Amino acid sequence: MEDNLKDSYISFIQEPEKQAVCVVDGEQAVGILSRENVVNLYNEKNKLGQLKHYQEYLDTEFLSVDSHTPLPVLSRLAMSRTRDKLYESIVITQDNAFLGIITVKELVILLTQSIH
Repeated sequence: MEDNLKDSYISFIQEPEKQAVCVVDGEQAVGILSRENVVNLYNEKNKLGQLKHYQEYLDTEFLSVDSHTPLPVLSRLAMSRTRDKLYESIVITQDNAFLGIITVKELVILLTQSIH
């Protein structure tokens, strides 16, 4: 929760494969910062001298599922999201505590592997 937008921006630049970060408070996921939003907003706002705290850009309406959720159920939940949220990362929890995030690409790979 203490990281600012610049720290997230640097993390995305240093790790090009990273698509999102989950912001946690204690063990609870409170929101997601996507790579695209952070990089675009940071570049735009920093140029204008209007850079704000990351919480201004935090997506707090994210899909969160328990780690024991079967892949077909997870897939249905992910694909039932609205068009603007369809490809956003999914928060994975265990006993209501943040465990990690998964991208839709990673979900498709897991589904494909489970078929074979």
